[in-house]
Amino acid sequence: MKKSTSFHRISADKTGLLYKIFARLVHTPFNFINNLNPNKEVDKNINIKNFKIKNLEKHYPKLEKLASPSRKLSDLFWINLDWKNLKNELGEINICDFGCGSGNYFFKLQQYSNNCISNYTGLDIYEHQNWKALTAKNKNLHFYKYNGLEMLKNIPEKTNLIMSQSAIEHFSEDLTIFKQIQEFVKKSKHNVYQIHLFPSKVGVKIFPFHGVRQYTPRNISKITKLFSAFSDIDLYHLGGENSNKVHLKYIRSGILNKDVRKIKPNAYYNACLLALKEDGQEENMKTPSFYTLIIKSKSNE
Repeated sequence: MKKSTSFHRISADKTGLLYKIFARLVHTPFNFINNLNPNKEVDKNINIKNFKIKNLEKHYPKLEKLASPSRKLSDLFWINLDWKNLKNELGEINICDFGCGSGNYFFKLQQYSNNCISNYTGLDIYEHQNWKALTAKNKNLHFYKYNGLEMLKNIPEKTNLIMSQSAIEHFSEDLTIFKQIQEFVKKSKHNVYQIHLFPSKVGVKIFPFHGVRQYTPRNISKITKLFSAFSDIDLYHLGGENSNKVHLKYIRSGILNKDVRKIKPNAYYNACLLALKEDGQEENMKTPSFYTLIIKSKSNE
């Protein structure tokens, strides 16, 4: 059985001089090839939508000033998520976050959801130094280190919202992970929803040497077909050409790909706001910056 949505599993994240040289030689061309035919054999059960930002002017000042357009879009998605309805559908919201990093996203989500989250479990391949401090102060927080492949045993039984934020592109065997999620969902006695945010194919240009792969509707379908028989599936386009241009102008500027956000913070801040506005008015975005995949699986119990 296939273990990855991409034909390769070469990660640009790994350390070691020789490996980095090798990865940089093949990573971009391999991903360019992997991103070809993006709309071929797309899962017919995917409902593809454009993300419409509500109250952008109100929420924009809440975002990190120098965050990338994709990070701003991701946070705006979480802010605009209908948390009240989600809680009505799931009851207690018990999150398992794949690739949680430091775990600080929990506090963002609590803020955005108006404290709707009952329990949060974070999984990552690295143990972060602040995990102990966070769990000591918050009894509803739990963190586990895993080996990058076997995470099923660390998903709490009461989990009903599985999420990832800019993580699945780093999984060497992303299908191996999603097959474990499928197993968990099928055995669960309650509804289990998933929300995953990850880069589109333009990432090969705006986030070079990042993770293993980017995603297109074609390889996203390899994930959704594991769940489509018993789930409702929505795929949101986040951002578009204007956001991508701002990223290239300010974060990968010039021949040397300089990040000039700190040199021109106000110009970047305003340019990013304008780009998000303009992208939000587009009806047929062909170059989304990011995707949000939502899978709603209902229990048979």
